[in-house]
Amino acid sequence: MNPAQRLAELDAILTEELLEKGLLGELPEAYRLIPLPLDEPEVAQKALLWAHEAPNPEGWPLVYALFLGGRPLRLLLPEREVPLGVSQAAQPQAKSGQRRSVRITHDKEADALHIAFGEGPAIVEEVAEGIALDWDGEGRLLGIEILDASKRLADPEALRRFALEALPLLG
Repeated sequence: MNPAQRLAELDAILTEELLEKGLLGELPEAYRLIPLPLDEPEVAQKALLWAHEAPNPEGWPLVYALFLGGRPLRLLLPEREVPLGVSQAAQPQAKSGQRRSVRITHDKEADALHIAFGEGPAIVEEVAEGIALDWDGEGRLLGIEILDASKRLADPEALRRFALEALPLLG
């Protein structure tokens, strides 16, 4: 499945989850959804590039949906976050027997959102203005950094409240 197909699939999964939980009313009247599967870096990269490059003449707010294991984890709305949760079944152990994790942080001084999938020396590739990918020496994605993050959301206060540490990551 190519990244565009996967993004469409994630959109459908999110819609179903929101309908099931009666949360469709939490979304703005008009918005652009950016699905970010934390355990599918190539798909997340495509979503971020699309969010940055696609025209938005209507000025619709961006709504980020964080996914883990194919299930919605959290919505980042312009004015707040809506936790959606992840079942225990979507939290497997890494092949080594140790749990891997993803870390999402916002550096207020630099106004940079960083999604870390791993640690270590990185080769930084700027893929769009203000969006960089960190690769290890073997070509594995270590992280995604988004500069001017508060400007990319309609409400900068949302990022001031946002930081997730040690979310389980599929191995």
